[in-house]
Amino acid sequence: PLDDSMKIAVIGAGPAGISCAYHLLFHGYKVDVFEKSDQAGGMAQIGIPTYRLPKDTLAMETDIIVELGGRFLFGQQLGRDFSIDELFRRGYKAVFLGLGCQEGTVLGIEGESVARDGYFSGIEFLLKVHDHVDGIEPLDMKGEVVVVGGGNVAMDCLRSAVRLGAENVHVVYRRTREDMPADEEEIVAADAEDINFHTLTNPIRLITENGKVVAVELVRMEQTEPDESGRRKVRPIPGSEFTLRCDTFIAAIGQQVEDGALVEEDGIDFDKWRCVAADKGLATSRPGVFAGGDCVTGPSTLIYACLLYTSPSPRDERRYL
Repeated sequence: PLDDSMKIAVIGAGPAGISCAYHLLFHGYKVDVFEKSDQAGGMAQIGIPTYRLPKDTLAMETDIIVELGGRFLFGQQLGRDFSIDELFRRGYKAVFLGLGCQEGTVLGIEGESVARDGYFSGIEFLLKVHDHVDGIEPLDMKGEVVVVGGGNVAMDCLRSAVRLGAENVHVVYRRTREDMPADEEEIVAADAEDINFHTLTNPIRLITENGKVVAVELVRMEQTEPDESGRRKVRPIPGSEFTLRCDTFIAAIGQQVEDGALVEEDGIDFDKWRCVAADKGLATSRPGVFAGGDCVTGPSTLIYACLLYTSPSPRDERRYL
């Protein structure tokens, strides 16, 4: 039987939250999982294309929580429907933060702030792909699509754009192909789908007409001599600027904790990467509050998120962005 005297609140029904709830339930604790959307799975559900992760397979994993006696509370968003303080007042003995990283990172280039039509962050685009597949809102891709980034999210965006009917799909990455942090099999698969790779290339200006993306100005990059650590950086080549026409521009360069400001207000410290600071035991700066998955390690893989404990690998990958 579950222990009513040890009720735990898990915030976020993504891979980290599901993994945490499973282990707590298995050890006899009572667990409520608070999720702002109307379904479990987090980015595994809405951010990973179906061709990579069948949704019926994911449903089998999330159904286990209910079978073990756990409870999902959908439509419950931190900061809007409850706070961490309120969860403790409700009698929860501990809180686990499995918030993930569902907010895209902007490039910070000229013209980006006025782009309203044809501009997406990588995460935003994958969410729209999810809604398209689920029949919620159609998404048609036409003409030229440019994706900036070299990680798995960028590869998902590229390959999804191909499946949605884009004429030509381009990936822009400021380092070399060998430096791309995406899984090698994802890069090879993207290459096999006739995607145009523009490595050692970086965007410097987004060109719009009445808010609609029409082109992007790029600059060629070159590698520097190795520094003390043996690593080569990159720098722009003066006079190498050129323009690439595009109808859709996707900035897939990184993700961040969406509810970061709200979490800080509840007394949780963040590290220099703007991730929740947690020790090897998953404890945060606030007693009784623990955290794991992407909100601690930064955006990583589904497997890392499920493992919960922190790992240097995802952060190491950020240097390549």
